[in-house]
Amino acid sequence: MRTFLLFPFLLGAACAELSLQEIEALYADGGGGGGSGGGWQTSPNPRPTGGGGGTQTASTCPAIDGTDNAGTRHNARTISGHETWTSRGSPHFVTGAIEIDEGGTLVIEPCAQVVLDTRAYLRAGGTSAGTLRARGTAGRPIVIQPFDNDYHGGVYVGSAGKADLAFLLIYRGGIPGDLNYRAALSIKGDDNQEAPLQQVRVDNLVLMDSPALGLELTAAGGFTDDSRELSIFRSGHQSTEERFRYAALVEPLSLSTLPTGRYEGSAINAIFANSRGAVLGDLHLKNLGIPYDFPEYLSMYVPSTSAAGDVITLTIDPGVVVQLGKGWKLSSGLALSDPRRRQTGVQVVANGTAEAPILFTSRKADPKPGDWVSIDWDASPGTGNSLRHVIFEYGGARDSGANGYGCGPTKSDALLVIRQWVPEPGMVVDSVFRHSASSALVSGWASPQQLPDLSLENTFENIANACQVSRPSSGSYCASDTSPDCFL
Repeated sequence: MRTFLLFPFLLGAACAELSLQEIEALYADGGGGGGSGGGWQTSPNPRPTGGGGGTQTASTCPAIDGTDNAGTRHNARTISGHETWTSRGSPHFVTGAIEIDEGGTLVIEPCAQVVLDTRAYLRAGGTSAGTLRARGTAGRPIVIQPFDNDYHGGVYVGSAGKADLAFLLIYRGGIPGDLNYRAALSIKGDDNQEAPLQQVRVDNLVLMDSPALGLELTAAGGFTDDSRELSIFRSGHQSTEERFRYAALVEPLSLSTLPTGRYEGSAINAIFANSRGAVLGDLHLKNLGIPYDFPEYLSMYVPSTSAAGDVITLTIDPGVVVQLGKGWKLSSGLALSDPRRRQTGVQVVANGTAEAPILFTSRKADPKPGDWVSIDWDASPGTGNSLRHVIFEYGGARDSGANGYGCGPTKSDALLVIRQWVPEPGMVVDSVFRHSASSALVSGWASPQQLPDLSLENTFENIANACQVSRPSSGSYCASDTSPDCFL
């Protein structure tokens, strides 16, 4: 006889024998809030015992037997029509791949429990249109889990698929060491570079105890704008490969779609931003409470189909931490450009606060100057950019390959390199440049008055080069042909 876990919020009773006692606290008014008649407290802390801690949302789901003696069995097949997995038919035991294709729809009712065998999975839109709709409520959640406290193949949404997931727990999704089943929830888009597909809506979704990734977003797959309360707990602890030990692996264009929520306890509690191709559209990095980790670089540039004057925008919220590495590309860090030089480019709005600055830093546990190369910004319209309360640190590696920009040192290595366009005065203020292996800022543009001076209203600490902030050229000359000309 095979067994599966009885989660206490489904039984409406405490169960001290469970190793996952924090599941008891998943539903409470004080957590997610709003939406579905009460919030889902996506915190692994024990439930408050009274007084100001929020009101327990009582489960109205019926108690079920925790063995395979009852329920409904589903063997591997394709769903091409409309099918509903009911609460009354729970548990739903799945022995193989369930493909939702050919216009099919699978609806999983509130209170339903789905128990997946090893390598069994649910996939919507793998080859043609298909929809998965699993919408629980605060008092009537849905659980997808494995047999015998083992693992299962997870949930997939392809480029032709859609999913609507609410008040759903996916527990122990993914299989250790198997690259075909490496996340609890995998979403794949249509592989464009300008806008994410946004085919999945979530509202209070919890991915817990995945042996590898909790979430994988690839090929421009993503979440809808109204998605909310995504929580990923304790992912990656069974994986030996670094990139699968993160809470989530997300290709850069899809980062904008990540909902806020709770991201706690993963082996590497960060978002692995997989540097696959350039981003040719707007990008928004929200403060999710954990870092964005770019092992190699982020490249953004306007697409070749854009008109003169078109821009794309990188927006970074207060408190965001961006960890940068040094991979194979010389411009490791950020590369912001317009290859066709049509007075277009990338606009940056990165406005932190004194209490919540934005941080560009090393991804290493023991950071040192030169751990990443630079933010290489060689195309922008020059207006609309704003960087306030930003900290740049542990970059400036002396191998950017940029030479002869502005009137500073011959090698244009720095934490921030601005070249071939003229910024507005005060574009960068209240910011800190520190721990650079070269300069802090290269003013790599030309202006008749050799302005603006971006050293004003900023702080500089532990900068290796004597020329911390270079002057731009006047257009035809620098003040000295033999020594750097610098603001600071």
